[in-house]
Amino acid sequence: QNNNSRPLILVAGLSRTGTSSLQDALIALNLTVFHTYETVIHHLDFWYYYLNGYIEKPNIQAILDPLGIHAISDCWFAHLTPEIIKAYPNTKVILTTREAQAWIRSYRSYLKVSDLYHWSRQFHRLMASRISHLFHLGSILKYFNFIPNTNDGLDLEKLPMLMNIWAGVDRVVYGSNNPNPLWHNAYERHNAYIRAIVPKDQLFEFNLGNGDGWDQLIHFLGVDQDTARRVLSKPFPRLNCVATNSCVSQLSTQATRLHELFVLLFSLLLLAFLFFLYHQFTYDERENKISQSIR
Repeated sequence: QNNNSRPLILVAGLSRTGTSSLQDALIALNLTVFHTYETVIHHLDFWYYYLNGYIEKPNIQAILDPLGIHAISDCWFAHLTPEIIKAYPNTKVILTTREAQAWIRSYRSYLKVSDLYHWSRQFHRLMASRISHLFHLGSILKYFNFIPNTNDGLDLEKLPMLMNIWAGVDRVVYGSNNPNPLWHNAYERHNAYIRAIVPKDQLFEFNLGNGDGWDQLIHFLGVDQDTARRVLSKPFPRLNCVATNSCVSQLSTQATRLHELFVLLFSLLLLAFLFFLYHQFTYDERENKISQSIR
């Protein structure tokens, strides 16, 4: 159990299988849920070091207990299912699934629009990130409250780390960054692995495409009658961050715009100052040559 004295809920499905929809459903059941966005905000450093091999045995309780959350719903933590079950033996696991061909098509569409996969699209932001880091602009801007005083994963200076993780997760889970027939194998292998390691009475397979919804979810989680009546009067959520421009890629761009503007202004002022120094130096040289020629 987690520190809220109720079983932790782990949505162990891979990305593009309905995990965002399920997050919204769990929130409607008055549960605090971490999906990719929340994970990026709170745990970017951990995932960077874990995916790059610097952490071999993550301390799951040290990560989750301080947050007081009820559920986690993203493929990052799904990768740590064995560690989570060991730390929280009563965990209720929801394996979101989807028809394989539809899943791979959805993932390809996602890859096309997610700028975090494309370094060339992020060149200007990466340059701004490096300049800000080099001159400690983030700390200065936060000190004077020009930008929010946070150190979360959407910070402009952490953009290279965020992009490294974005590609790293796919390499770890699927074996490459390019959806191909091997991804189908990885998808099926992941689902089979979850079915094998999770006790059957703690596992629920959820497939929106097959008509699963409130009834099945409420039954599995043992939701109280008042909450059940309230949510049953509403349609089950169906979210798509690509269609609503709410993927972490878009949120990252929105979060750093002001910081990028300050970096641009600083860069222009720095260039103007350097040009002034160059002009002053060349001017002094010309003056010296003229004075010498007069003599």
